[in-house]
Amino acid sequence: MSQSDQAENHEVQIIKVGPDNMAQTQSLFYNAYLETDIARTLLKADKSGYEQRLRGFIRETLIHHYHSNNISLAMIENDQIIGAAMVSRANCPSNFISSWRWRLGMYSVAGIMITEGIRRYYKDVQEILSSVDSYWISLKAFRPEHQHHGGGRILLRAVHDQCEQDASFKGIGIDVSLPVLRQFFESEGYMKMGEVKLGKKLTAAILYHPKADNAPPLKK
Repeated sequence: MSQSDQAENHEVQIIKVGPDNMAQTQSLFYNAYLETDIARTLLKADKSGYEQRLRGFIRETLIHHYHSNNISLAMIENDQIIGAAMVSRANCPSNFISSWRWRLGMYSVAGIMITEGIRRYYKDVQEILSSVDSYWISLKAFRPEHQHHGGGRILLRAVHDQCEQDASFKGIGIDVSLPVLRQFFESEGYMKMGEVKLGKKLTAAILYHPKADNAPPLKK
């Protein structure tokens, strides 16, 4: 699947993530998530080995998405990946937190306690989304130098287009902690369904966008 679009007069293309661009996609996510509050909290940035654990989390999650035939899209410009999104069903038994292969890979790089903490967090996220048969954006990133030029909206809408090819699609969710990201998704029609606390100081908002002809769930 591919489609051409324009963002600030730069021609971009939406492609599927596969073996040929997996390394580029992994690098994109690593740099995007390195300083984010959720990643730093879940992967214990205050303990040595944080960068290795983050690389392992991204690698294992991307491998799982690819082999599970989930929606994995990237935006390219001049043969460089500038944005990407990984999407799966929120409550599907084959999503990564339910996968033994993913779990064993994470045990080897992050240990049992950190891995199970990640799984608890995402189970809480999915519990909030359980009232609807939703898709879930588990990873999304854009290169900083390409932000604020409309590309993020193009990529997000490409994700929605792919999800809507599923006749049972009712909506899509995402977890965010940064106010600027929440504002971005709310400007695209997402609404808050609930929140998940990570420790004493950090709270992630769980946002949801219903399919156009679906009634939205109650806000929390």
